[in-house]
Parts: sequence; C-alpha cells; structure tokens
Amino acid sequence: MIVRYENCESERQRLAKIICGRADFFLPLSIIAEGERLVGIYDTGGYTKLADIYFEADMVYDFAVLFFGMIEHMRDFLFFPDRSVLSRHNIFIDSDFKEIRLAYIRDVETGSEKKRVLNLFYSLKKKCSGKCRGQIDEIMRMYASGNGDVFRMLAAVNDMKRNRAVL
Repeated sequence: MIVRYENCESERQRLAKIICGRADFFLPLSIIAEGERLVGIYDTGGYTKLADIYFEADMVYDFAVLFFGMIEHMRDFLFFPDRSVLSRHNIFIDSDFKEIRLAYIRDVETGSEKKRVLNLFYSLKKKCSGKCRGQIDEIMRMYASGNGDVFRMLAAVNDMKRNRAVL
C-alpha cells in the first residue's frame, strides 16, 4: 500500500516512530522522499485488508477487541484516532484474527474519534451476515452511549464474547 505524506517536521516524527517499530500496531513502513512529499510504502504481506473480509458470526467480537486495543495503543504513541483515517481500506488483519495493523493516513478533515469509529463499524455492516449486523449494532450502541472509554468497551465486548460462547 502506498501513501503520500507532507514533508514536514511533525509528520517525519510520526513516521519515524512507525519505521523504528516502536508503534507495533502499524504495518512495516519504508519512506522515499519525492520532492516536497514523502511516499510511504507499507508492507501488507501476511495481512488482509479489512475491506476484503466477509464477517461471519463472532468474527465481529474478535475484530472489536483487536480494534479497541489498537485505538488505546494509538493514543499511547500520540497517534490520535480523531486525526487519522480509520477505514476498511487502511486496516489490516492477519489470517488468524490475532493481530491488527494500520496503514497510518493522517486526515486533514476534522471529526471526532467517536464519529470515525462509528462510521467504520457502520461500513462493516455491508460485509457481513445478518447475525453479524446485530452484533455490530450492539457494539455501536454501546460505543455511542459511552464517552470513548476504550477499556470499558474492551471489557464489554469480552463479556459479549463470553456470553455468546455459553449459548
């Protein structure tokens, strides 16, 4: 995956964190200077783009746990989700649904983190079965009613997974 970045100090600092591997929720990245711009080349080997996955029962819960964990890590490394593109086209998952990776794309448009997360989950409804749509609706309702507390969401989704396993 190829992404173009501005060649400015703040962007170079963010990209340096990705390149050195400190922020392990990103895909491996190589940078090439191209005039006034930087070109980022992400290695997507071993990962599948979220847009290419058709969700079946309970895959939604596994994705939600990975996703909300990634959001918390993004904050730790000062990659704010409200300033990043969160879409089915720049989020990647390994074949075992154990690891999630992001191709960092800085978004110049303003918008809240809550809106971006809800839009992502809404877009997932197009690529899943009827049962999964209900699970996505449940996650969206919980997230929309909360204050963006990722730990609360992780606990709630894990509870949903456990309750589902008992049934």
